[in-house]
Amino acid sequence: MNKRPIKDLLDAMYQGKFEFPELDTGDISTLYETKKYNDRELHIPNKKLKTFHSFLNLFLLEYLQTNKETVFSYRKGVNAVDAVSKHAHSKYFFQTDITNFFNSIDTNLVTLTIVNSADRCPISE
Repeated sequence: MNKRPIKDLLDAMYQGKFEFPELDTGDISTLYETKKYNDRELHIPNKKLKTFHSFLNLFLLEYLQTNKETVFSYRKGVNAVDAVSKHAHSKYFFQTDITNFFNSIDTNLVTLTIVNSADRCPISE
């Protein structure tokens, strides 16, 4: 695989029409709006941040290793039927919702996940 810097991949994908200087600063605070909804804090990305999320999905997230035996959520081509079909002939079925699941994902976990799959990703840095 020919790895390239993220800025080169952005230029190739958007033919130089899209710049993301926030890559250098790491500050994306102006690219989303925060709202409260039912005692939850929601961060709503603007169009620019959504575009960058799509880019990251194509060039990074699709390459991350996944335990396909246990992870069914947020995967392309997988749905709830796939998640429960393994248990169709079981006597019992347990369903739960984990409170504050996304809040439990911290920077260290994200970094470790990306580093462990770096050899599979087309981004060089």
